[in-house]
Amino acid sequence: MLTDIGRPGQRVIRTTLAELDTASVDMLSLVVVGSSQTRWIVDRMVTPAVPEQLVTITISADCTACGSCLITCPEGALEAAPGRPAVSAGACTDCLACIEVCPVDAITLPAAGPGERATRPAPIHPIEAQSYAIMETLVDLAGWPKAERAIVARMIHATADESFASSAVSAPTRSRRE
Repeated sequence: MLTDIGRPGQRVIRTTLAELDTASVDMLSLVVVGSSQTRWIVDRMVTPAVPEQLVTITISADCTACGSCLITCPEGALEAAPGRPAVSAGACTDCLACIEVCPVDAITLPAAGPGERATRPAPIHPIEAQSYAIMETLVDLAGWPKAERAIVARMIHATADESFASSAVSAPTRSRRE
């Protein structure tokens, strides 16, 4: 469980679901649930993909080289390269975190060919779609460039913290939105 994400006092609490103190979970908390295969590598929680389902992502020419995927990948399987990141297939565990953070949806799963199994991200849940629709009526993100707008919208959606609209910082300039 993560508490007070991005705020002073941010904490990571490693526990099991059976031992989780539900009274300590609030709107500033994020509970991450792994599987029986989940392990901790240094300070990262990693759940490996099932070997027969490994699909390794592809990055299209739509990539803007924003770097969101590079800093998100828990395995370091994406490397900076001219034009767009390169995928180190041997290091990729298909956690799909990069797909979630790509602001222009340039990262996708390859199409499954004959005899291949590919995992597919679940379609957008109606509750998630409704959350984004509500957020669009409450939060003005028009001042953000398109790529950064998508990232800030995901931050607000994931945390329910509207202050990210004015307090988030984007790289490479590291300057606050005016």
